[in-house]
Amino acid sequence: MIDEFKLRALISDCVRVVLEERDRDRKPDASYLSIRDAAAVVGCSKRTIEREIKTGRLPAVRHGRLVRIARGDLEAWVVANPVKRGAIVNVAEYARRMLERAEAKNRK
Repeated sequence: MIDEFKLRALISDCVRVVLEERDRDRKPDASYLSIRDAAAVVGCSKRTIEREIKTGRLPAVRHGRLVRIARGDLEAWVVANPVKRGAIVNVAEYARRMLERAEAKNRK
């Protein structure tokens, strides 16, 4: 039979390991991301994220000088802005430009 003190020590070690893993993995699961973290998640530059926030296409929350992006808003933005040839494209804007080009060609 196992000694009570050894059992307590074993349980304590297991709990410590689980808590350390949870703390280590907590940042990627955060509900709000910095601009740098958002850019890393999406795979684009910080400047792209900053530009999208400035134009209002990507909602963000400001706390003084800190800017935070809700993970849900970032995921919705990625879905609404598919990647084409390494650049993020606004689908509605792209479709409008293509339609204008086609109409211009038909007029000539």
